Amino acid sequence: MNNGLRICFQVTGAAWAARIISISINFFILFTLLSFLGTDSYAIAAIVLSLKGWFALADFGLGLSLQNYLSESLAKNEETKELFKTAFQLAVVILSFLLLATAFMSHTLDEVLFTKIANNNYDVFLLISTSYIVFSIGSIVYKVFYALQKGYMAHLFQIFSDILCGIGVLTVKTYYTGQSKLFFSLLPLTGIPALVTITVFFCFFCSKVSISSLFSSFSLEYCKKIIVRGFSFWLIALMAASILLIDYIVAARTLINTDIVQYNISEKGLSAIFFAYNSVLISLHPKFTEMHTKGLHQEMHLIIKKTCLIGCILLPALTFICFAFINSFATHIVNESLFYSKYTLFLMSFYLLLRIITDTFAIAIQSTSKTKAFFIYVPIQILLNFPLQYYCSLKFGLNGIYIGLTSSFLLTVAWAMPWEYYKIHKRSKYIHA
Repeated sequence: MNNGLRICFQVTGAAWAARIISISINFFILFTLLSFLGTDSYAIAAIVLSLKGWFALADFGLGLSLQNYLSESLAKNEETKELFKTAFQLAVVILSFLLLATAFMSHTLDEVLFTKIANNNYDVFLLISTSYIVFSIGSIVYKVFYALQKGYMAHLFQIFSDILCGIGVLTVKTYYTGQSKLFFSLLPLTGIPALVTITVFFCFFCSKVSISSLFSSFSLEYCKKIIVRGFSFWLIALMAASILLIDYIVAARTLINTDIVQYNISEKGLSAIFFAYNSVLISLHPKFTEMHTKGLHQEMHLIIKKTCLIGCILLPALTFICFAFINSFATHIVNESLFYSKYTLFLMSFYLLLRIITDTFAIAIQSTSKTKAFFIYVPIQILLNFPLQYYCSLKFGLNGIYIGLTSSFLLTVAWAMPWEYYKIHKRSKYIHA
């Protein structure tokens, strides 16, 4: 095993260990909030917290763009100081602009987004939006860690944040007796990760480039390069959000509060399971970029096949095991029944199968920076996704959301991403021949 792959597996192992700890803490937080807030208030919290994925777009693709350029620069033994400086300056500008915009627009957005599920929660929305914007910009440093083959550091900081969040939520439950339970429950849950992440961000960049240099003039050349590539990644992320994050918007309008809670638990369970696989893809992303740059296409192809095969075997089986446990545990925490049928478990497993195939080849394509395919097939999936989820959830309830989601994958990217990757792979072999 070469040194690059050994580092990838070390990062993946650290990610899995960190995720086991994180999953335990997050499920502790979930059931603590359920017992503290009750089903109705927790349903509101679940909808509001689902905005994290949308606010992850706040970096406008800067993180992934910087990660790819760093990987390419390291593969070519190029200087990276100017790259770090320009990325930092762009991040500070974006952060300042978005925080200012949030202060002026939060009240309007709160009324537009949450009129049907909650009233007078402007303070909650302002807290969530501010915390998630800060977290999104700060998380750029975690992508830098991956490019530097030090992804384990990102997981260590994540564990640290999760532990503090658990302590914070438990403290609120134990000592808070006021009327604003929702706000003070979400304060440590969103504020602590934002504070930790932005602190790491500033400390890291100040260690790489002198403070005086960080606030010197822009390098227009690097600025243009980062923005152009970052914008293409941002558009891809926006399209992905329009597919994967539309579920709670649908749920808020078609499911009752108990079903929203049940969906939230199932979504967190699936996310925890898929993270084990996604951590492999994240750690392999910079390695794929280096392989593509060096023309090692056959080796890259072999890694993709093995990774995808292992994921398709292990993850669906893990889904059945995980939710069999949740079936016997969750109902004892919440008075309402949260039982997941075998049909629901099958739909979850099938959805994970499609995600494994799609995301594996999507990461491989992104690592080559050839993103044209995303702008062809993903918009079609976006057009199909909302009406499919909405109609199916009205007809089949919780299962309908998964039926609509898997249908949109089957009709588009589940077959298109592998096909497009093999086209790129074939062309690249001839170019490097």
